Amino acid sequence: MVCFFSAEEISKNFPIWAGDDSMIGFVDSIELNGDQISVTGWANADEVGLQDGGTRISKVPNLPRPDVIETFPELDRASSSKQFGFSVAANLLSENVFFFVRQGTNTYYFHL
Repeated sequence: MVCFFSAEEISKNFPIWAGDDSMIGFVDSIELNGDQISVTGWANADEVGLQDGGTRISKVPNLPRPDVIETFPELDRASSSKQFGFSVAANLLSENVFFFVRQGTNTYYFHL
């Protein structure tokens, strides 16, 4: 399943919702510095990233987030990695930028 959302009406942070209305993460910040955009937060996901036209930058959430485990102890039991934090950055090639989260076969795109 592929879902598209718009983050245009949202400030620089927002929850990441799955198709079943469960929260699977949170974007803590979106920063634009010249032509570079960076997004940080946490996600219970296989992959997060930025897509700008044909360019796609992705990574596995791999930063420790003890605050997430404390708030959502069920994630500690459900995940083998126990690391949910991410920070992803890319140089912009256009104004059509998406932040995406892939969880299994589901991918959620947020238009920035």
